[in-house]
Amino acid sequence: MITYSILIVSESGQSSEQPLTVKTDTAARVKAVAYAKAHPDEQVFCFFSRDSDGQRGYINRDGADVTGRAY
Repeated sequence: MITYSILIVSESGQSSEQPLTVKTDTAARVKAVAYAKAHPDEQVFCFFSRDSDGQRGYINRDGADVTGRAY
């Protein structure tokens, strides 16, 4: 199973993670873009975790990567 979440980093550097209830990386991207538009003063990253092998990374606008880029 793959779980997705949004990682939010404020201007002060504090971060919080919000789980997403989506089933695909495309749906996760849509949620990340919407959140970023609604909160332009924060950096928004889309994060995934795959239970089967422990893989973790980011869903960026151009696909998955180990390095996250803010939306």
